[in-house]
Amino acid sequence: QMLVLGIDLVVKLTKEEALELQSELIEAYAAPWFQRHLDELLKDFPTPAGLAEPIFKDRFSTLLRRAQQATLVKNGFDGPRGVFNMMNAFSEVGYEPEVVRLVGEIDSKLRVTVGCVLPSLVEITLESCGQSTPGSESSLQPPLKTDSAKLKVFEGCECRRVREAIVQRFGGSLEEVQIFSDSMDNSAESLPTLVKLDDSERLGRIRRLRVSGVDLSAPEPARTQRSRAVSPLPLPSASDEGSRPREANVAKSADVERRGADDGKAY
Repeated sequence: QMLVLGIDLVVKLTKEEALELQSELIEAYAAPWFQRHLDELLKDFPTPAGLAEPIFKDRFSTLLRRAQQATLVKNGFDGPRGVFNMMNAFSEVGYEPEVVRLVGEIDSKLRVTVGCVLPSLVEITLESCGQSTPGSESSLQPPLKTDSAKLKVFEGCECRRVREAIVQRFGGSLEEVQIFSDSMDNSAESLPTLVKLDDSERLGRIRRLRVSGVDLSAPEPARTQRSRAVSPLPLPSASDEGSRPREANVAKSADVERRGADDGKAY
């Protein structure tokens, strides 16, 4: 045996090794104790806004580390940089179809990750369309005075997810709530018109939407009262900062070192 200090040994997984490791993690994340704690965590921090809070990220990271521990040790990825090294080990097989499929299964077990990473949140401004509901491509001009509100959603999410977040925040029904973007034609003298956004469209760079079918002036429903009980998992201390998993996507290992070390990683 040889002890080497001061360097990181690079390990690359074969496709078979990667699939075996992913399967072990899926089994760990499907365990009843893990799902029970995840239920409690998501109840305390409702999505999507709750995912941006530091306490959620700390508790989520701690929960992941507890579930990952046996798999990390078994595959030689224990230690302060264990998760970072494991993510790098996927760099040559991250785009294999079977690996990508298991990434989706891991996301389904964790419920809040996309590509095994907590997604970023963006804030959008919602403004009322008024009482009437425009058609698919309407020439209706936006009202001069509107109710408005702010809403946080996942960056790059589909428009259906935006509608669901609006219903969750302000009430109403998914069938009635519709969202629109302002559109200008090529005429310099034209006024903005409203174009309905399909559910499958991505939010992209849009940060201002018009909404019909819901009262934006209604008071925000009271948030779920957060539990003050002692967490069943120890929260990381300041001295534990160096051992927190780093945020990285298995298919984008080249970006790992540019990302922060605060968010939980699925693997």
